[in-house]
Amino acid sequence: MLIHYFLLNHYFLSTYLLTYQYKVDYIGRYLLQYVERKTKDKAQKTSYQLYEQKERELKFEDDRKSIEKNKLLEEQAAIDAKLPTFIESLISCNPDVIVSKQDAMDKSCVFLQEYLGLPAVYMAGMYT
Repeated sequence: MLIHYFLLNHYFLSTYLLTYQYKVDYIGRYLLQYVERKTKDKAQKTSYQLYEQKERELKFEDDRKSIEKNKLLEEQAAIDAKLPTFIESLISCNPDVIVSKQDAMDKSCVFLQEYLGLPAVYMAGMYT
């Protein structure tokens, strides 16, 4: 009977120690998982902030490009508006606007230089 008591006591003691050991192990695992979750949350917040910042930069870049594009379109429209007037003045040969063939060539060169956006324009003509 004493042996049974000793074995039973030893069994309860070992069960208690194992239970205690599992509790510590459980708490340790829980704390490790908690730290891991917090680290992932922080990484997600950081990546989300980087994503938002990149999105703002891309939007700013798109806005800047659209403003530049609109500005170029307005400049082109202003130049295109001059084209019919210039052509009409060449066709009509208005003496107030064009006095000689040389004057017509000079005005054509200047207009083409502005219209095409070239640094220089050269025109040659044949005398007839």
